[in-house]
Amino acid sequence: MKDRFSVSPGALILGGLVFYLSTGRTLRLLLCPVLFHELGHLLAVFLSGCRLTAFRVEISGLCLCYTGTTAPWQDAVIAAAGPLAGAFYALVVRSLGDDGALSAGISLLLTLFNLLPIRPLDGWHITSALLGGRKATHLSILAAIVLCAAGLLGLLHGYGAALLLSGCLLLLSQGNRPDPINSTTRSDRRCE
Repeated sequence: MKDRFSVSPGALILGGLVFYLSTGRTLRLLLCPVLFHELGHLLAVFLSGCRLTAFRVEISGLCLCYTGTTAPWQDAVIAAAGPLAGAFYALVVRSLGDDGALSAGISLLLTLFNLLPIRPLDGWHITSALLGGRKATHLSILAAIVLCAAGLLGLLHGYGAALLLSGCLLLLSQGNRPDPINSTTRSDRRCE
């Protein structure tokens, strides 16, 4: 069972901080878009004929591992299914009062951020499937540097440090990792 579901120590610490610093309402408004996003990935995995092999919670987000033979365009579709589900969720709940509008906004923000072509975000998986691992890795590093620069500018103009922190964490996660898209195992990594 440990190999099928795991939670990293960093994710436990981050989850604990979010839990203790948030109200029940805030957690609900955040977790609903995340759940919809992941359900989009799961549906795409199953529709592609693949089999889910593991679910991991890491500091960088949720990670779905699946096996099966897919074409690169199918890997791109599986990676894009989460952001598409998040956008659909935002459209559905935006008219459900203040909570619906706030949850829709959170969902759209997570969707747009997740589409950045930075490893390990969905945008990187899409780019890697369509362009190949080497080009996607170079683009990922460049995009992470640009995100750090944008975060630094935002911090200097009084918008807080969240974007800079996100950019730095993503830049640090660019280490030498093998491309998860290969002929026997597919790894779809989430960062919400």
